[in-house]
Amino acid sequence: MSLPGLELRHALRRLRKAPAFALGVLATLGLCIAANATIAVGVESVLLRALPFRDPGTLVWVWATRVDRDAAPAGALAAE
Repeated sequence: MSLPGLELRHALRRLRKAPAFALGVLATLGLCIAANATIAVGVESVLLRALPFRDPGTLVWVWATRVDRDAAPAGALAAE
């Protein structure tokens, strides 16, 4: 048998002798794979997929910046 095959048999034998450790390894591996898949789906849907609009190149982002931050709000009385 080849060396990788022998190493795999040895690893499986060791995991069979320690079932709690094997369960922890499998749970950790499963969580890591699930987290990786979740992140990949999020990146694909937000960054890589085209926008669901007819002409996404014509979209603009509109925002406003308040310049008079130190002025009293409308309707407020100034302290005298």
